[in-house]
Amino acid sequence: MYRSREPEKVAADGFATFSYLDENHHSRPHGITLTPETEEEKFLQQQALEVMEDSKKRALAMNEKKN
Repeated sequence: MYRSREPEKVAADGFATFSYLDENHHSRPHGITLTPETEEEKFLQQQALEVMEDSKKRALAMNEKKN
């Protein structure tokens, strides 16, 4: 995302995660598979996987502190 008044400057950077929920609000596989084709797409996919793993580790650590 770029700033509206300074479009050459980045305002935010990140990844979005989409989830499929069934009628009972339970997570289910959505069946969508994305295959990176360019080097940039491969790099971004790797970054996203690392962010996801770090997020899982932080969530587990937070849950352990609560217990």
